[in-house]
Amino acid sequence: MKYTVDRITLRITTKCTKDFVCQTDKPKNLCKIEVHKFNFVTSIHCLEKALCNYKICIGFAKVCGCPTRAELYKKYKV
Repeated sequence: MKYTVDRITLRITTKCTKDFVCQTDKPKNLCKIEVHKFNFVTSIHCLEKALCNYKICIGFAKVCGCPTRAELYKKYKV
């Protein structure tokens, strides 16, 4: 299954240095995440050790701020 996201989302994902490999049909290309739900807020925590322009450190947590990765989770729960 090939993962796809909206063109607008791809357009605003300007800092991707991984050539959007998360959209291929290989699940190993998806960044590993951990999802936390607090009331009405869903937080996607990054479990990757590699550098990423969208990884935001908040205390000890590393939050994924990638618009493409967030849409993939919302659409496919991956």
